[in-house]
Formats: sequence, C-alpha cells, structure tokens
Amino acid sequence: MGTELLGFMARVCQAMGIDPNTGWDQPAPDNHQSLESGIELVRDMERPFGEMADRLSIAGSLRPNVAALSAVKLIKMGSQVLSPEIGKAIVLTSLMAACKTAPYNV
Repeated sequence: MGTELLGFMARVCQAMGIDPNTGWDQPAPDNHQSLESGIELVRDMERPFGEMADRLSIAGSLRPNVAALSAVKLIKMGSQVLSPEIGKAIVLTSLMAACKTAPYNV
C-alpha cells in the first residue's frame, strides 16, 4: 500500500509543479521535526479523518488516496514557508507510520 501511495503522491506532485523525484528519501532536518511522532499523528488524526470521510461518503478503498492528496496539497500550500523537499520528508515519515498502524478498511 505504501509504495502505491508514494507513486500516487509523486504523480500529484508533478501535476502541481513540485519535483516528484526528490526529498522523499531524506530525513527532515532537526529544526523541522514534528512535535509528535508519526504514530501519534496517525492516532490523533485517524478518527477526525474517518468522520469527515464518512460525512462525505468517501469509500474506504479511496481514503488512503484522499489522505495522500491532502498531504501533497498541504506541501504545495506551505511551500512559501517550508521547502517542499522538507514537506515530502515529513509526509513520507507519517505515511510509513500510517501504513504500519492505521486500519485499512475497504
């Protein structure tokens, strides 16, 4: 699942004018580390995301892609204050945690 989502995010990055080939495999610099671990972020965001997806009738099979699309949009929106390369590194760290901890219900 993670490899498919990474490919999806790379395609969305390219469509949004973000270099899809760089940043994913680099650690976020120390001064840009999240205040919470990837597992804590997943724990904190899983329920609100699921509730929002339920309200919008988003099928379970599409939810990982919706979350990935949202992450890339945040990278793009924040690119004036945070390098997209750093944004991609942070997103990939959280993606890895999500793939290991979040239930995937189709």
